Amino acid sequence: MFYSYKREEQDAATRAYIKAYRDAAALYPQIKKVVRSFDKKVFNKRLESAIQKETGARVYIENRVGFIEIHTFGPHNNWITIARLNKDDFIDGKRIDAEKIIQSLTENRERLLKTAALYEKQITEIDQVKEQISQLKKQFEAVLAPYDYTIRDI
Repeated sequence: MFYSYKREEQDAATRAYIKAYRDAAALYPQIKKVVRSFDKKVFNKRLESAIQKETGARVYIENRVGFIEIHTFGPHNNWITIARLNKDDFIDGKRIDAEKIIQSLTENRERLLKTAALYEKQITEIDQVKEQISQLKKQFEAVLAPYDYTIRDI
């Protein structure tokens, strides 16, 4: 993810994403509460304002042509998607269907928690993987050593 960083910087940056994903997942109960209070109401900016007020987090609702996404912000001001809805998920194309938003919230919450757990697991394993790669590289070099450099490129 952070190729030009040193190992410690990579860990710190990855841990920042892990924390951001878990923080975003922690917003779900509060967002669900707000979404339920807006059930069957016309979708507008008030939903975003109510979510921001309830959570105290930087939340942005992106209203695109065919879909709507609810985001919060992570490290480096990258968006973290909390929910995604097609315009077809709205009642009469404009009224909020709380259950569909909550379903999307739940799916994205699980995705964020799984991603955070995966990153955490990979941070602990990466040093072993790098050591295995180093050992394999030495074995390849030993096999190729008797050959002239002009013909041993693989």
